[in-house]
Amino acid sequence: MSFFFQTLYSGSEGNSCLVGCNGDYILIDAGKNSKAVLNALSSLSLSIRDISAIFVTHEHSDHIGAIEVLARRYKIPVFANPETAFLMASKQLSLPETSIYRLENYDTAKKGALSVTPFPVPHDSVSCSGYIIEAEGKRLVTATDMGHLCGDFAQAAKDADAVLIESNYDLKMLENGSYPAYLKKRISSKNGHLSNADCAEACSVLAMRKTKKFVLAHLSKENNTPESAFNASHGALTKKGASVTKSEEEKGDVLLLTAPRYVCSPKIII
Repeated sequence: MSFFFQTLYSGSEGNSCLVGCNGDYILIDAGKNSKAVLNALSSLSLSIRDISAIFVTHEHSDHIGAIEVLARRYKIPVFANPETAFLMASKQLSLPETSIYRLENYDTAKKGALSVTPFPVPHDSVSCSGYIIEAEGKRLVTATDMGHLCGDFAQAAKDADAVLIESNYDLKMLENGSYPAYLKKRISSKNGHLSNADCAEACSVLAMRKTKKFVLAHLSKENNTPESAFNASHGALTKKGASVTKSEEEKGDVLLLTAPRYVCSPKIII
């Protein structure tokens, strides 16, 4: 099987992304709960036993909710940056030290055909990582919680063939929504989440370089819609002259999808 990825589910309630190549499979995050992960994998004719490792972006519950059960019951190794690993092992999940592997930013872990390298992104957690996943001479970059477009992301993604990127909120929906002022400020801060407009800017720049496949992830249920997220990036891409498609079967310059909230996304071949 070729190098591919697809989200199992995505949004404020839980996030997880499957990446695979030639029978080797990993997860980026495992939010919600173990049942959600197992059911999603089963819908793809996979078992949790097929997963060789889970790579964690940060310690927020929508990214690690299933980790404790998966690590303890199925002995799946968990990789995270040192600060996140320490927090999960000592305070949050009380996982045994042998379950968690500390992976420094820009160090690489090999899992079969997959090479996985974390890089730092700005978010209001103890520490947060995006990931570069490489196989078969291709590069996937994931950045699902990122308060602003930072240099580390730009450097990681400049040669990416595919990008899974946060498009969390529509600014007008956030400003006019029911959230209290402090929460609106947190979300829109430099260490909060990425807006549709900032995501669109990133997509338009990357598409002019090498990236031809984009999946918009971690959409807010309250402050965004799939249509708003898609239209923002679609508009920025077409403004640059790119023809945009919604499926692998259509012909065009760029594939653009929004990650579903509750079900698996289509498989994206890189």
